[in-house]
Amino acid sequence: MEVPVIRPSVIVTPTLGPVSWYVDAHCEKAATAFIADGMPYIEGKYRLKPEKSHRLTAGMSMVAYRALNFALSHFILSPSPY
Repeated sequence: MEVPVIRPSVIVTPTLGPVSWYVDAHCEKAATAFIADGMPYIEGKYRLKPEKSHRLTAGMSMVAYRALNFALSHFILSPSPY
């Protein structure tokens, strides 16, 4: 039986404030900061494939919902059947 191989990956776990939920609120623009500053920094520091099909978002419970909502609403992911 062939053992599956996990592709080399970069995992990012941003901390965007204590109550950001990765959205732009009246006091803090967490989503804008991640899109405008975080992603360009990560993509510049590591050799990553820029296509949306090479990105993944994950989380548990409410964070999973928010992570997926954030990723799809900002067009940083391609919808996937998985």
